[in-house]
Amino acid sequence: MSISKNDIIQLLNASNIEYSLFDHKPIYTVADGAELHLSHADVIAKTLFLCDDKREKYYLISLLKDKQLNLKELREAIKSRRLSFASESDLNNILGISAGAVTPLGILNDDKKIVEIIFDKSFMNGLIGIPLNENTSTVFLKANDLFQLINRHGNKVQWIELKG
Repeated sequence: MSISKNDIIQLLNASNIEYSLFDHKPIYTVADGAELHLSHADVIAKTLFLCDDKREKYYLISLLKDKQLNLKELREAIKSRRLSFASESDLNNILGISAGAVTPLGILNDDKKIVEIIFDKSFMNGLIGIPLNENTSTVFLKANDLFQLINRHGNKVQWIELKG
């Protein structure tokens, strides 16, 4: 069973994590989100769900919405096999979320803890804006709080400087 928006809000409250929540029309891309004119729009993340060419290792990569990710550079930085986008089926089966709602919070559905989270260092010590496991809400919170929340869940999580 997927962790819902309300479950995440309860978890944030129970963890004493400060956040701002914005409900909005469904968005499917970063460009759709730009039309909403949300406060803190400069710290909205785009999150990509990747896997290696053997589909043995999975990664959630969160970077600033305007950055372009170089898969070859990322592969070298994390010492991975060749990377590509994971299938929508894997996204749904592993993280319990759908395309258009990819978020680091999807990791809370990863009971087997097989997905590694990578945050762009640009977010370190600042805010990050991400969906709440659906594409009709965006939450802004301290990236370090999100990092700690995921770390407590048990998935491997790290900061990497992503050029772009």
